[in-house]
Amino acid sequence: TFAQKFEDQNATIDEVKGVLEGRMQQMVTYLLGGIALVVVLVIVAIRKATTVNVKVKNSVDKLV
Repeated sequence: TFAQKFEDQNATIDEVKGVLEGRMQQMVTYLLGGIALVVVLVIVAIRKATTVNVKVKNSVDKLV
């Protein structure tokens, strides 16, 4: 009957919504993890560059 088909369609829509919400949550988690990784890598790169520059400056200061 029409009512049964309507209920089946609603159940299918609810299942699809659940799957899509799960995938969206997973995608957001990966995105936030990626952003955190980039931030950590940038911080490490800045610290390394600063350390190298300080060593070079100290070496130059010793020569002068």
